Amino acid sequence: MSVSREVVACYRLYAANCLELAEQVCDLDRRVFLLHMARDWLRMADQIERAAKAAEPDAAPPAPPERSNGTQ
Repeated sequence: MSVSREVVACYRLYAANCLELAEQVCDLDRRVFLLHMARDWLRMADQIERAAKAAEPDAAPPAPPERSNGTQ
């Protein structure tokens, strides 16, 4: 597992923890804060995933479909 995949997994776990805590908190301000934190962790995970995909070497593009010249 690459470092970025580990970081993404951790960030998603942090987001899940924030959501779990938000369900248990009665104070509205704290709940909103935890929900915002979960959103931010998920955004950071998505950013890292996009950056990692952009850094991957491109695979060869698929070959174009063969064209029929009308004869069989």
